[in-house]
Amino acid sequence: MPASLNVAKLVNDTTAVSNQKLTYTNVIFNCGTDDALNVLFTDVTPVGTTYDTDSFVLNGVSLPAADPNVGVNIGTVPAGSFSTAIFQVTVDCLDTTTTITNQSTVTFDATSVNSNTVTTEALGANDSLEQIALEELNLASQINTQGTLIQTAIQNGVSIAELLEVNENAIEALEEITEAEAELVDQLDDILDCIGITP
Repeated sequence: MPASLNVAKLVNDTTAVSNQKLTYTNVIFNCGTDDALNVLFTDVTPVGTTYDTDSFVLNGVSLPAADPNVGVNIGTVPAGSFSTAIFQVTVDCLDTTTTITNQSTVTFDATSVNSNTVTTEALGANDSLEQIALEELNLASQINTQGTLIQTAIQNGVSIAELLEVNENAIEALEEITEAEAELVDQLDDILDCIGITP
């Protein structure tokens, strides 16, 4: 059987905010018995995003000059094997929530094959601020829950060992909450920058 390519495409996030990076991973499989030679990978940057120059990586090797918008010759995809092409885009500053769609194409031997289509809901500025506010409320609720668990343990007169375990669990939960809070602050800074407000 001659070379036969299929492209599986993934995106790292199905929801995003302004200035957030999206990573597209494309796995190009050759299901045929012949090698696919001079394979051209093309991916037009989705509307509502900007291609991150120098982000293209082929099989783990960075190709700084590669631009999928104009096409990248990814060489040979051996029979029964695959190649991986990864690149990033940045979500533009958006006034309204927009669905970002993306699809790749590989061309070889005068044959073109499209990948599956992936989508990301990019939140507009107001929707992004509302989403961050809801996530902040959720984090505050998680903090209150940890305080309640410790208070309940004390009121129930649990042993020192049990109280220490509840306390350790609370510390771990608070560390995760702190990391999530830092991400939210970064997102908020990006959104405020987009709409021209200095924090």
